[in-house]
Amino acid sequence: MRSSNPTTGRRKAPIRTALIALLVALVGLAATSAAYAVGFIAPSPDAGSTLDDATYGDLYGPINFAAEGTNASSIFFIDTNPPPNDPPFDTSLPAGLVLNTTTGQSTASISGTPTAPAGTYRFVVGVSGVEDIPNGSGVFAYRGYALTIRPAPLTVTVNNLSRAYGAANPQLTYTVSGLRNGDTAAQVLQGALATTANASSPVGNYNITQGTLALTAYGTARYTLTFNQGTLSVTPAPLTVRANDATRRVGAPNPAFSVSYNGFVNSEDESVLGGTLQITTPADTTSPAGTYPIIPSGLTSTNYAITFENGTLTVTNQDVPQISWPTPAAITYGTPLSASQLNATASFNDQPVAGTFTYTPAAGTVLAAGTQNLQVLFTPADTVNFAPVPANTTITVNRAPLTVTANNATRRVGEPNPAFSATFSGFVNNEGPSVLGGTLSFTTSATATSPAGTYSIVPSGLTSNNYTITYVNGTLTVTDFQLYLPLLRR
Repeated sequence: MRSSNPTTGRRKAPIRTALIALLVALVGLAATSAAYAVGFIAPSPDAGSTLDDATYGDLYGPINFAAEGTNASSIFFIDTNPPPNDPPFDTSLPAGLVLNTTTGQSTASISGTPTAPAGTYRFVVGVSGVEDIPNGSGVFAYRGYALTIRPAPLTVTVNNLSRAYGAANPQLTYTVSGLRNGDTAAQVLQGALATTANASSPVGNYNITQGTLALTAYGTARYTLTFNQGTLSVTPAPLTVRANDATRRVGAPNPAFSVSYNGFVNSEDESVLGGTLQITTPADTTSPAGTYPIIPSGLTSTNYAITFENGTLTVTNQDVPQISWPTPAAITYGTPLSASQLNATASFNDQPVAGTFTYTPAAGTVLAAGTQNLQVLFTPADTVNFAPVPANTTITVNRAPLTVTANNATRRVGEPNPAFSATFSGFVNNEGPSVLGGTLSFTTSATATSPAGTYSIVPSGLTSNNYTITYVNGTLTVTDFQLYLPLLRR
């Protein structure tokens, strides 16, 4: 019985096997035998040639083949048992490419969309022909080829971002273009972007650079990376300068005016401002009872966008009590305001004046870290003889200590690092990690190829205006599984 099977049939033909080996040695990538009735003809590429390059994820082909001497049983095929070669032949086409062939047809083609990693692939295209060799042998022709799949271009473009001076950097993000074959950014990219800007960086533009962002092993095998950096714009932080309200009696000189600041960041105060503070009012000693604006101006800053707000001078025919309110001692974020800080007193001619004090912010308020304004309005019990009087002071709120400790972890030699985590200690006001800025990240020197041992897990990346963050490293223990086998046998 004769066979035209392209794989099993030719194993019964020692003459054909020896011939192929000889032709491979002579041509390098296979050939065709003139002794066989079947043979490749144009437009088939020459034996041993390199086909047109393909690109990962791009439509390829068709590369056309034709043969003479075919019959109704003929078919083109990829040799799954190719002869020896250096470098060796593959036993199939690169993933994503197919040989389009139909039994009985004298033409075929290779086409498709490569999903195989970039690289050079070598394979043998065969075609079965007329079965006129004795002893049941099939008739085949073969040609070997090389095909290179190039990596596809992948572009990472950083998204431009902005934030106010003193704020934590937003999450640095990017847009990926060029992904193929259903690949995702998480598959092909690893690491993070970087910028030199931090909360204390002055107003200006800062490059967002590639940092540690790079192709993964999977991505490196399929793509070439082009990186387009972006810009982080640091804009002025809003700062309000408001004239504090004041009260005086008709005919008395204007009191010393003052202002309150709202919006300083990075524990800064008015000493960082330029210009000279000026406070004016149209009221003078001849002004009748009434209210007059207290107008602040004159300050400048690069890092702050200053808004000036007028206060009110009340000129009255009543006596004006004197408010005594010593500057409170500093407190730590999370400490609510109490009588220890809200303790103003009122007097006139060194005699106490009865009345009520209304504080803003009120007792029980938890202030943000930084220098904060406190205001009070004294309302005398004797409203006939005494006028209501406002007063102001400031309080320093220190950041609360917060410890972020990387949790210990264990894995076996050869395994990837596990997902690391951390434990937080020091939150106040029932707060949690969600109030922190930045992004918690972990680094370790251990890789999948690291030997058994212990390695530091180093946390970093979080920011806060209200907490002073201290990081504590954890330990990654990499174990050699073989060490435990004797125990398992007991």
